[in-house]
Amino acid sequence: MSDKDLFKIAFGQKFEYDSFEDMTKIGKGGFGSVYKAYSKDIKQTVALKTLDYEYEYSFDIFIRE
Repeated sequence: MSDKDLFKIAFGQKFEYDSFEDMTKIGKGGFGSVYKAYSKDIKQTVALKTLDYEYEYSFDIFIRE
C-alpha cells in the first residue's frame, strides 16, 4: 500500500465533511481550496484545506507543507 493510500485512509476517514459546519470558502490556491469551518469534534473554528486531485503531484506538495 502506498503512502498516498495510507494518507487517504487515515485522514479521509478521520475528517468527514459532516464533522464540519458553517463552511465558508476563504481562499483558493494552485492545488486546492481553504475553508473556514466549525469542527463539531473539537468545538473550534478551523481552517480546512482541501486538495484538488486532478494533479498527481499535489499530494506530495501538500505533505511537504
